[in-house]
Formats: sequence, C-alpha cells, structure tokens
Amino acid sequence: MKKPTYTGKADVFSFAMTCYEVVSGKLPYSSDLPRHHINKLVMEGKRPELPKDINTRLSSLIQKCWQTEASERPTFEEICLDLQEIKALKTKAQEIKASETKAQGMQKFQKWKKNRCTIS
Repeated sequence: MKKPTYTGKADVFSFAMTCYEVVSGKLPYSSDLPRHHINKLVMEGKRPELPKDINTRLSSLIQKCWQTEASERPTFEEICLDLQEIKALKTKAQEIKASETKAQGMQKFQKWKKNRCTIS
C-alpha cells in the first residue's frame, strides 16, 4: 500500500476539526474508537454534526475545510479571507444592534423626560 503524499491540505482538515472542537466543546470522534476505525470514518466522509446555532458562514467554511477530497479544501489564504469577512459582518451586526439599543434607550429617556416634565 502506497503512503499518501502529505500536503498543506491536511493542515486545513486539522484546522476544521479544531474549529469543530471550539464551537461544539466536543471531540470530533469518540476517544473510545480505535484509530483505524476513526481513519475509516474520515475516509468515508463521515463528519461530526456541527451545532445548529453557529454562524452559517462559519459552518460552511468548516465543511469546506473537511472535504474528503483534499483538492476541494480551501487554502489558508482563502480561510483567512473568509474569517475576516465573517468577523466584519459580525462586527457590523453588533454595531447595528448597539445603535438600535442606543436609539431605543434615547426614545425611552425622552419619553420619561417628557412625562416627568409635564407632570411637574
């Protein structure tokens, strides 16, 4: 049996598994399974189920990174670009939420101030 050639795409797969551990808090495969069984699962394309509540773009990125066919996995340059975009979108969403919260707070304050001033 010929040994597979190592490429950086193996690191991309490992990155995806590490991401899975971070977002799920679990190991990708049971530590009770023998190594050869885990290898078989991986080669058959069996992947752990990602949590439903994670960012859909992050979920998609992880799934691209753990493709069975190494040539279908992104490069780390592409991964970094995707992560930067995910971060930027999250930051923008947080800014919008904060501004909405601030605006709502100002409206409540103005209403309170108006009621307080008209009662006096």
